Amino acid sequence: MSSIEPIDLARASDAVELSRDAVVARSLDGRVLAWNPAAHALYGWPASEAIGRVFAELVETDVEGGIAAIEAALASGGRWEGQVTRRSVRAEARVLLVRAIARRGEILEIAQDVTEHHRQRTALERSERRYRNLFGAMAASFWELDFSKVGAMLRELTASGVRDLREHLTAHPETLRAMMRATRVLDVNDQTLVLFGRGDKDELLASVEPFWPDESNWVFLESLLAAIGGRSSYSQETKLRAIDGRELDVLFTACFPAETVARGKVVVGVVDITARKRAHDALERSEQRYRHLFHHMPLALWQLDARGTVGVFKGARAAGVKDLAESFDRDPDLLRQCLEGMVVREVNQPTMAMLGGREPQDFAGSVARFWKARPDTFRRAMEARYRGEPTFQEETQIDTLDGRVIDVLFAVARPGPASDPTVSLVGIVDISELVRARQQLARLQAEAAHAARVSMVGELTASIAHEVNQPLAAIALNAGAAMRWLGRPDPDLTEVRALLTRVHADAKRAGAVITRIREMVALRAPVRAEIALDAIVDDALLFLGHELRAQHVAVHREPTGARVLADRVLLQQVVVNLIANAVHAMASRPEGSRRITVRTELDDTRARMTIDDEGPGIPEADLDRIFDAFFTTKAQGMGMGLSICRSILELFDGKITATNRASGGASMAVTLPRAPL
Repeated sequence: MSSIEPIDLARASDAVELSRDAVVARSLDGRVLAWNPAAHALYGWPASEAIGRVFAELVETDVEGGIAAIEAALASGGRWEGQVTRRSVRAEARVLLVRAIARRGEILEIAQDVTEHHRQRTALERSERRYRNLFGAMAASFWELDFSKVGAMLRELTASGVRDLREHLTAHPETLRAMMRATRVLDVNDQTLVLFGRGDKDELLASVEPFWPDESNWVFLESLLAAIGGRSSYSQETKLRAIDGRELDVLFTACFPAETVARGKVVVGVVDITARKRAHDALERSEQRYRHLFHHMPLALWQLDARGTVGVFKGARAAGVKDLAESFDRDPDLLRQCLEGMVVREVNQPTMAMLGGREPQDFAGSVARFWKARPDTFRRAMEARYRGEPTFQEETQIDTLDGRVIDVLFAVARPGPASDPTVSLVGIVDISELVRARQQLARLQAEAAHAARVSMVGELTASIAHEVNQPLAAIALNAGAAMRWLGRPDPDLTEVRALLTRVHADAKRAGAVITRIREMVALRAPVRAEIALDAIVDDALLFLGHELRAQHVAVHREPTGARVLADRVLLQQVVVNLIANAVHAMASRPEGSRRITVRTELDDTRARMTIDDEGPGIPEADLDRIFDAFFTTKAQGMGMGLSICRSILELFDGKITATNRASGGASMAVTLPRAPL
């Protein structure tokens, strides 16, 4: 290393010594001959340590082929210039622009640090790539426009004395259209071809004027004014026209970065909102229909704000309440909170007429005042809502503003989305006349059933007389015997006591018969109660005991202990009627073959009783008519018995059906709701 004579930089040019670029001279074998202060600053090695050493040992050069490739190029051509990345153990990696020449057996290179420039250019290239990717791949339509000529036209208008561009261009649409023709399309993305083109990008790279229908002139004008007014962007819904003449509803957005506007360039984004516009228009039409129906339907409608009640529900759910009914039982004030939290927002004219209001403001406030007579209905509606049921309906009574209580069909629904549980729609139908008619019908049915029972009692006069005569005769016989025992000189009081005990039992038996007869012929309102179905059968068989014996009819029982909800006397009337019909149906059968089977069955919700006979059955043509009023197959019948039986059962949510048994005879099936366990 000592044999190498260093270049005396003191004799070198001041420009090299003072240069901000790193200047390095090296021999052809790579040893450093000269090293200026800028090289020291760039590579971290001072000249005293660098001179005489191999340059490649001091600095690592990243370039295709390495430092050897540079020296090979110098050897062949005498010059090399390019960008490299160099790393030194004493300095961070830097991006350099290197120019090198070979002269008189030496290589002289100048390295300029372009790291920051390279970083900015790389960032710009990445940004440009992202922009181009977004521009080309976004689902929105993007346009790059040149409106530099429009700027000149606007300046000419201003120079000619136009002070209000908006007013002038609105009054002169032909000038505005000329500005559209002067605005040129520089580039569009693929989505623009889909929305506005026909697959040929070049046919879109022209004037923007064909894409703007006259009705959208004002949007183009406002975008121009926004650009020259220094705004960063302008956005507006409008209509644009495709190259084939189709018109699209779009969201038009123009961006005005200062650096591009100064060059007369602008980027426009267009989002197709045709489907959204149609949906919005459909929603508006739907809302208009809803409003029209709400105010013109001949039905009392209320719109309620349930925000307060929803708040009560949220608190209950947060507290872990699963069953709102239990909470109502524990805390009666909770129902009041729900009532107060349901507020009337709007009512229609039929509501005002029905409930005695003069104007909608009369109904403002909570619904509590309308539920004084039947708060239980509101409670059940709240329980249904808490369970998430979208609707609730019930016949009930509601208080009016003028102090009346009317019978109504009350229905409530939540028409809003699940995300908005605060809106409820209530419909009310005045059923006062219907309820009165139903009550009148129930009275008529009760009277008809009563008449049928009286008629039945009349038909069973012989059986009743027999049932009463038996205990009366026994009473007379036992009483006479007791008198004789008492008439003896030494009365046998033990025997008298036994005779009087039998007299008492026979009197109770006669009294029971008379009581049953009085119940059958009494006219009273139906009473729904829990009764044993098998006990009703027992009473009916006891009532018909003499008739069964007289007709030599055997009865087979299959009891189950079923309990139902019905009126005992009315259900007894049904069973007596059906068994009596079965007895009459078998009158022509031989005495030993007259048999009735009565069985009861149970499932989860219903109880079923069947009465089978072994008579001739029901003609197939009559099966569908047998329960019709005034239809009968008996020569002396009125055709009311089975019709009344059906009416009685329907009164208690039951039904009756008739079929023919495969083995012969008819089968009558009665079903009723079973009593709760």
